[in-house]
Amino acid sequence: MKKNFGLLAYMTILAIGLAFCSSAAIAAERSQAADSYVLHKVFKDNPFAAEEKFKGQRIVVKGPVKKIGRGFGGQPEISIEGNKGNPFDTFECEFDLSLASTIAKVNKGDTIYLDCILKKASGAVVRLTDCKFVDD
Repeated sequence: MKKNFGLLAYMTILAIGLAFCSSAAIAAERSQAADSYVLHKVFKDNPFAAEEKFKGQRIVVKGPVKKIGRGFGGQPEISIEGNKGNPFDTFECEFDLSLASTIAKVNKGDTIYLDCILKKASGAVVRLTDCKFVDD
């Protein structure tokens, strides 16, 4: 009985520790998220320099949802506003189809946090791929 109690206590402490670490990691990731307006200005000012700096790297971006739909290949896609004054300045964020049920819960205007890889930067549209939600 004492042996099982010790194992149970250990598993409980481990679970609490993992939950705390996970919450701390998410909080840290969110605190390092780049605001979509600020980040888009970096890409718009010089897309070549920004692409060189961020190409292939994971970027955590925070911003308001402008549009929810499908990309050219049918994969889920969310557009995040990049500039309040210009409707063409956006982040086009591509997702794996397995995240469709999560995307179904997102609404236009919601502020979301995404962890993505830079695919391509042009003047107005910044394409991000392999996007995942940074959980609450």
